Amino acid sequence: MSTEKTIKNQAKKLLTGNWVTVITAVVAVLIGAILLEGVSYIVMLALDIFDIDTFEIAEGGTRKAVLINFAMYCIMFLLSPVINGVYKIVCDIAKTGKGDITGLVFYFRNGRYFKTLCVNFIIFVVFMFFSSIFNVYGYVSLVTESILKNTPSFDIIVNIILVMAWLVTALLITLFYIIFVNYSMFLYAYDYNCSVIRCTFGMYLFSLKNFGAAFKLVISFFGWIALCFFVVPAFYVLPYIMTSMAVSAKWLFALDKDLVRIC
Repeated sequence: MSTEKTIKNQAKKLLTGNWVTVITAVVAVLIGAILLEGVSYIVMLALDIFDIDTFEIAEGGTRKAVLINFAMYCIMFLLSPVINGVYKIVCDIAKTGKGDITGLVFYFRNGRYFKTLCVNFIIFVVFMFFSSIFNVYGYVSLVTESILKNTPSFDIIVNIILVMAWLVTALLITLFYIIFVNYSMFLYAYDYNCSVIRCTFGMYLFSLKNFGAAFKLVISFFGWIALCFFVVPAFYVLPYIMTSMAVSAKWLFALDKDLVRIC
């Protein structure tokens, strides 16, 4: 049996009795994000910034739209420790076999909030920096847009190129997630006493060293991830993937002489 299969089997066993907790946590975060996004659009509609007929920003409303979106993202950032809470829940399940929904607010209590914001800020900035720089799809879209204006008959070829560019970009984003986000978030979830620098910059070498393990595990979920297109399977897939990644991280940390103490 492959390592990935073993980890996934362990995750499924650990989720027995914990499915409701993890699904509730994931749904709570998703609903919160959707509500914030919805409120921003309602505000823009109320202020005549967003044209509901064209689904575009109305003339002269760009500055206000930017300010509203900026405010929304600031609120999301201030609430971001709830995401760390989801990671903590799955890590508690991986470590003890039991997750508690109160883990969602764990990082808002007892002086952990500001430190968690610092961790999240560094992770987010570094991840977005590399994702933006290597946004192949964005670059290709700019080029193909001008090609279509001059040669409309190339639309089929252009669409094929765009699909390929999107796949490359998705692959790169997965790579950057594994290097800059995955192990950092799980380390902080397993050990919230870990320093900000250790949880972020200090994890990059570990992430590169163990990149293959995480990547193979993600690829093994390819079929499940594809099913998320239908939305409903995501309520099963997301907890399954996150718990599997938590189990994988636990065993990899246990093999590291500097991190074995937390497992």
